[in-house]
Order: sequence, then C-alpha cells, then structure tokens
Amino acid sequence: MESDSSDSDSSSSPFSPSLDNPSHPYFLHHGENPGVMLVTDRLNGDNYHSWSQSMSKAISVKNKTGFITGIHKKPKSDIDPLYLPWIRCNDMVVSWILNSVAKNIGSSILYIDNASDMWKDLQDRFSQGPAYMENDWDG
Repeated sequence: MESDSSDSDSSSSPFSPSLDNPSHPYFLHHGENPGVMLVTDRLNGDNYHSWSQSMSKAISVKNKTGFITGIHKKPKSDIDPLYLPWIRCNDMVVSWILNSVAKNIGSSILYIDNASDMWKDLQDRFSQGPAYMENDWDG
C-alpha cells in the first residue's frame, strides 16, 4: 500500500538528504538566525497590510510560507522523524514574527507556539485597520 505524501511521512529520516536540500521547507541554512528582523518596519497596528505583505514575501524567500499558512502541520507524534525539524522551523518562523512586531503586540502573542496560529491572530486583530481596533461607540 502506498503511503500518503504528507509532512509527517514516517519514511523520511531526520538525516534524509531531502532535509538537507535548500528547496525543502524544513531546511534551515546554517546562517539562519532567530534574531533576524525580516522587515524594516515593525507591525504597529496601523500598518498591518504593508507589514503582512513584506513579511509574507520575506518568509516566502526563506521557503517557510507553509508554516504561516498552516500547510506544514505539526506531526502528531514526537517519534515522527519530521517532528524535531518541524519544531525547529516553526520556532524560527515564530521568532521572525516576534522580532517584526512592536513590543506591545509581541507581548500579546508571546505564548502562541504555532507560527500559523500567531499569523492568524495578527490577521484577525489588525487586517480590518485602525477603526476595527478602537472600542465600539455610538455616534
């Protein structure tokens, strides 16, 4: 029976040549750094659309878009050979996002461990623009 070709394909090994291939989404170049700021303007709430566009492109260049879209899901078991590579890449993307937002926004998402959930939280809160973030008022 042929196996499903999902991210959690247990036929892969953490030392598989495919993970060493720069085109593999779980590949991290030795120069990658969690302290890197991928965009010049941090998300401050008012600039969500330009920020998300810049961040999306920067994350795409690093071949990690699947981590913010949710395509690359966390393997269900810690014995899955892709579990640790997924954790490492997800943590890198989470770090990149945290480094690209204002401190007050960063403190509100600090405990979201999944890059996709973090991205969605920011999208839900800020994609409607500044008026959406204000308190409701009559008048």
